[in-house]
Amino acid sequence: MRAIKVAIIGLLAPLIGLAVAVLASASALTFENAATVTFAWGDCAAGLAIDQNWSCPGPVEFGWLGLASIATFTATLVLLVANRIVASVLGLHRTVLAFGFSPYAVFSLMVALVLGLANLAILAGAAYLSAKHWSSETPTIALALLGIAALGLLWTMTSQCLVLFRAPKTFAAARPISLYEHPRLGLLIREVAKKTGGRVPDNVILGLEPTFYATNASVQTPYMKGSLKGQTLHLSLPLMNLLSASELKAVIGHELGHFSGGDTQYSMRFAPAFASLHGAMSKIEERKWTISGILTMPTRLLLQHVVGTFEAANARISRQRELRADKLGASAATPNDVAFSLLKASVGGSVWRGTMDTMIGRAQLGRFSRNLVKNFVGQLRFDVDRQKLPPAIQFAMGDAQPHPTDSHPSTEKRIADLGLNFDELLDDEKVLAKFFKETPSVSILDNLSHIEEDLTTLYYHIYASEWRPMAPAERDGEEIFLTLIRDFMARMVTIDGKVDDREIVEAEQTASRLFGNFDCAGFREACLHPEDLPELDRMIELAGLLLTDVGIANLKAALRKVAEADSEVLEAERQLLERIESQLIATGSD
Repeated sequence: MRAIKVAIIGLLAPLIGLAVAVLASASALTFENAATVTFAWGDCAAGLAIDQNWSCPGPVEFGWLGLASIATFTATLVLLVANRIVASVLGLHRTVLAFGFSPYAVFSLMVALVLGLANLAILAGAAYLSAKHWSSETPTIALALLGIAALGLLWTMTSQCLVLFRAPKTFAAARPISLYEHPRLGLLIREVAKKTGGRVPDNVILGLEPTFYATNASVQTPYMKGSLKGQTLHLSLPLMNLLSASELKAVIGHELGHFSGGDTQYSMRFAPAFASLHGAMSKIEERKWTISGILTMPTRLLLQHVVGTFEAANARISRQRELRADKLGASAATPNDVAFSLLKASVGGSVWRGTMDTMIGRAQLGRFSRNLVKNFVGQLRFDVDRQKLPPAIQFAMGDAQPHPTDSHPSTEKRIADLGLNFDELLDDEKVLAKFFKETPSVSILDNLSHIEEDLTTLYYHIYASEWRPMAPAERDGEEIFLTLIRDFMARMVTIDGKVDDREIVEAEQTASRLFGNFDCAGFREACLHPEDLPELDRMIELAGLLLTDVGIANLKAALRKVAEADSEVLEAERQLLERIESQLIATGSD
């Protein structure tokens, strides 16, 4: 369908040129004799092409115009066929595609440029010769527009040719790390590389996006003036808090697999070049409704056809590469680990989107988080409906993992290719245990909290336009009141030196019911950092000023329910309740 569209658009200028040539070369043209006149002009054109003998009425320039029109359209059809043939041949093997794509892409770009200029030249020639033959006025404006379009086309196509010779770059809101400063992670990556036959990447970056990927493109980050060169591995901090150590090994083994064997050349040559060309075409597409964009439409569509014909080969080989990399990931751990890493990444991506929505919504209220990764972990632990998780996993089987350059098969296809039994793999109890009872991989690594907090600050800057216009200039009384309630709840949960999930749930449910608009994310964060809570005497003093007698009674009742949530009231909890009971006294006000 794409080829037909290109052929139709590519026919317009040649058809205009041919029509003008035939019309100018005919002594009299009517509907009845149109075919006869056209065939007669064809004989004249053949004579002109073979022995430069022009026997038709009218200037010989019209004969050349018609021949140029025919040649241009024929070349367009030849390029369309060549694209199909070359894409099919190069797509037979990833190494052939890796080495053959860039030269052919440059060739097709140059041919598309020549054909685009030829289309504009045909229109300009038809306008000029028509004016000269039938009128005494030269179509200055039309010729100027066509000239501008030709210059624009020349500039655009030249810049796109340069894209293929320019090292592709990608931006990552991630922090580069030294494996010497994170030796446990370095040892894990080196162990996986040894098992899979891959190599330790030149760079490792840690980010908040819920995806793992490996790339040979230059990577720009906010933490460096220059770009990271060579092979770069991106690790997702949120997902590292969800995956087990063996699942993380499977993921890293998969990604390092793209740096081994024939995948190396594919990753270094074709994937970045194709991604660059695809990105450049997207930018050209943005200008398609400008005057120059309309006039250069045939060239734009020809380039789209080049990209489109190679997309199928890229998708097929990318899927093959992913299945091969999955097997390498399984060799670094187990097939089950590969499968659950895929399922967890799918669910984790959905939870992360909720974390980001919560971040922006809280920031609009003047509430900010220290660590978005910990917020993600809290949402996964407390907000995911565990009864709905197994069906959600079934739904996720049709997902494909996102990647900057590659096309991935569906999760179901990838798991099936590992030879796993779906019924056994997706047993409800096994799924819940995998998600909620396994120790996360970060527990065996060096402390990454400071990087998580640093990236959290970065994300607030990146998304500032979405929250800053609505953020209040200062906190109002209600926000101060809710913060006070949050701090009381957090003190009760953490007073015994540990955090019990049952107390977290009870505190959130009770506070939301009694006080409304309770900041659950802020409360969970406060429970992780009890050292940041205000002094108890100051909290009680402020509560006496802000709370009515009913509010004081509700607060005391809520704190007691939290203390009793784990079926026992420990000594530290009892002492805290007694202190609040004795110091926070109702005054008889409403």
